[in-house]
Amino acid sequence: MPDVAETALTLAEAAAALGVKPQRISQMLRSGALRGPAVRPGRAPKGAGRVWRDEIEREISERETRSRARRRRSSDGPQAGPSAREAAAVEAALRMKIGLDEARRRLKEERQTQKRLVRMLADAVAEIGRAQATADSLDGIAETYSEALTQLLTPDHPAE
Repeated sequence: MPDVAETALTLAEAAAALGVKPQRISQMLRSGALRGPAVRPGRAPKGAGRVWRDEIEREISERETRSRARRRRSSDGPQAGPSAREAAAVEAALRMKIGLDEARRRLKEERQTQKRLVRMLADAVAEIGRAQATADSLDGIAETYSEALTQLLTPDHPAE
């Protein structure tokens, strides 16, 4: 089963990829124009993947196709819209934007993980320091007892 975080985009990410507002993505989900992972009734958790990545890519492709068809129908001559090369460049740029947004999201998660690990490491170092201080104290106590026992067990007058 694919990891939802890797295959689904948030409303904001999907909206940015399509150049619309997050509310429009919600409308498209409700109308069935886009599909996404199942979410419980009510408000989804912040940052939850709501739209499948391939749905956004399909929508981008369909928009490009509709745009090219409109340009062909409305064009009477050489003043037609962008060339196929330009359209492909725009589509590639949109796909790069989706990939970049995903990479930024993963980088943010990685930074949060690193911060948590640094805190854990600092706590472990502090605990080791406390353990060393305790060991040093116990070593001093043991040395004191050893000296006291040596004095008690040593005869006062050496045998002649």
